Amino acid sequence: MKFGYARVSTEEQHLENQINWLIEQGVDRKNIFVDEISGTTSPYERDGFKSLLNAKIRQGDDLYVFKLDRLGRKANVVEEMVRELLNDGIILHSKDLPDIPANDKYGMGKLLLNVMLSVLTFQAETERLYMLERQRVGIERAKKEGRYKGKKVKYSKDSDNPQGRVIYEKVVEVLKNGGTIRGTAKKYGLGMKTVQRIKNEIKRESEWSYNDKR
Repeated sequence: MKFGYARVSTEEQHLENQINWLIEQGVDRKNIFVDEISGTTSPYERDGFKSLLNAKIRQGDDLYVFKLDRLGRKANVVEEMVRELLNDGIILHSKDLPDIPANDKYGMGKLLLNVMLSVLTFQAETERLYMLERQRVGIERAKKEGRYKGKKVKYSKDSDNPQGRVIYEKVVEVLKNGGTIRGTAKKYGLGMKTVQRIKNEIKRESEWSYNDKR
């Protein structure tokens, strides 16, 4: 049986091209599953992809995706997921992956697929690192020119949200008095990462104050 998966990241993007391509490959519309969510979200946390897996896709079935990046944007996650699908006997089809012949006597099709997959994921990872480097350089340049103010978070001393500033000050007070990260997060309904960030900020400010006095 043929199944299809399509994904877009934002409302500004459209699914029509992907869906039309899937239908051209012989996928019945009722077997096409879609997500409108960031590619950085794990496939196993997307409603559409989870519905695909629950549709009893099994060994010998064909899964069509327009391009490999529709499965995800993180190279290592995509590679791991594709290999899991192949190990389960699901035949993956994509515009940027070679098909495995039905009579692959010597396993050359699988070998070629593995090589292509490794190359594609390497390219995706390289592109991501290049993008991060350009972003870092841009931020450094903006800082030197006095144009970079950084992203203001909700729970901070300079937050645009008045309630966020109040809660931030309360969290700071609790932490300075020995409060734990878990207990403070539970008390104010915050994530532990948020409280950990605030605690790190307190530590840095304390270190700066100490160094200024030396």
